Amino acid sequence: MMKTAITVLQELMVKYTENPSYECIAQSGPQHLATFEYRCSARGHVVTATARSKKEAKQEAARLMLQKLAGAGLPVPPPYGSGDAPAAAAPTETPPPQPPPLPPPPKATKLY
Repeated sequence: MMKTAITVLQELMVKYTENPSYECIAQSGPQHLATFEYRCSARGHVVTATARSKKEAKQEAARLMLQKLAGAGLPVPPPYGSGDAPAAAAPTETPPPQPPPLPPPPKATKLY
């Protein structure tokens, strides 16, 4: 299972004895079509992201922050960073064999 951007950012910041901060800075639109804007701050950088739910906006802000930190030279693991940092090796799994294709359907015969 892949870690979320929020989790990866939190784990990265712990290495620097810091914590990222998140703030919902705006909510707009009617309740059934609301959009949320989140601000994320970490290591002197600030990014904002907008999405249709608070959860998605916060995830997007964390993802953008990871990209920004990777651009600043921090070792951000893939898929959020440049890929230079070593990531935990994912177990490789051989896909199961595929069943043989189905035979074509029989031709229809006309009944009069």
